[in-house]
Amino acid sequence: MGICDAIIVATGAIVLKTADNILYALIVVFVSAKLSELILVGFEKSKLCIIICNKGKEVAQALIEKSPRGVTMLNGEGMYRHENRDVLLTCVKNRQLTQLRQIVHSVDESAFVIINDSVEVRGKGFTAWEKEL
Repeated sequence: MGICDAIIVATGAIVLKTADNILYALIVVFVSAKLSELILVGFEKSKLCIIICNKGKEVAQALIEKSPRGVTMLNGEGMYRHENRDVLLTCVKNRQLTQLRQIVHSVDESAFVIINDSVEVRGKGFTAWEKEL
């Protein structure tokens, strides 16, 4: 859909040669993309956060104390230096992302944080499980 929109805007820019129309087209493309996302994902978008650090227990404890989300810790190995690393997994709602970043950075400044969009999160604190028929 994005490629089709880009082709339409580019074609319109070549044919019409007016900056106003191009700007309006870009605004419409942006709004339609956001509306499509809202319809598909809904209002409660969430983020999957993967935190790779040396102070996993301290970071996990701080997250549990200062945010309403749970944390899962896995053991990992950094393949460059073959050193053990703690890998923390947690899901937060978009509005909680800044708080998570601040907490992690305050405990372990060298932490490596990966944040991904989550299309669906089910469980306590998120969308409830529906009974299967």
